[in-house]
Amino acid sequence: MNNPNLKILIVEDNLSFAIQLEMMLGQLGYHVCGRVDNSTDALRIIKKEEPSLILMDIEINGNMTGVELGQKIVHLNIPILYISLQGNEATYLQAQESNMIGFLVKPVNKISLRSSVELAISKAQTILNDDEKKVTLKLDESKVTKDSFYFTKKGAKIQVLTKDIAYVKAAHVYTETVNVRNEVFVSRTNLSKLEEMLPDNFKRVHRKFIVQVNKISKVDIDFKALYIGNIEIPISKSRRKELKEAMNIVN
Repeated sequence: MNNPNLKILIVEDNLSFAIQLEMMLGQLGYHVCGRVDNSTDALRIIKKEEPSLILMDIEINGNMTGVELGQKIVHLNIPILYISLQGNEATYLQAQESNMIGFLVKPVNKISLRSSVELAISKAQTILNDDEKKVTLKLDESKVTKDSFYFTKKGAKIQVLTKDIAYVKAAHVYTETVNVRNEVFVSRTNLSKLEEMLPDNFKRVHRKFIVQVNKISKVDIDFKALYIGNIEIPISKSRRKELKEAMNIVN
């Protein structure tokens, strides 16, 4: 069950409990890629390490609760196992708006932790398998122009105007092309292949994201993340200079 490539991030403001979790996970053979107590550091580690699973306390330090942080990163598709002393209906409903995979109730021992993590991983894999089954669109590369893409679904052609594309995201074994109306077009076309087809006003900003520069609503002060509407997209350090130049041209 344990995968050496699987990375787990712990977001917990109780230091002794966080250390306990990290020790138990290590004993169970899991790799902990970070242990933080606040939303700011959690976001930093998430962008840097791209964890496979997050163990997230409901109440953490910083300007966001654990659930609010989960909602903020929902587009990254990272499964979250929430931790709480006790659950309530309102919190559960809010958590469902993130990539909640389950709840872990304190106190926690090694057996309950192992079963919860294994169940979370199993659920996440099931979701991934289900997502892969949903891939029904095929990009018609022969009809790609600077103005539009055509996807094929059961013989029907679906036109996507490039001027309407907000961003393209790599998601597991497929890509998601998202337009300004938040419509998602899923295909198995490689992200690098799509990058070659898109016009110059699209820029690769991260190994998982390509964005249309003139759809960017704002960039954070450190140029580590950009926003398209309410969607936060990380910017790789190696991509910042090129993006700044592109934004200056657009402006």
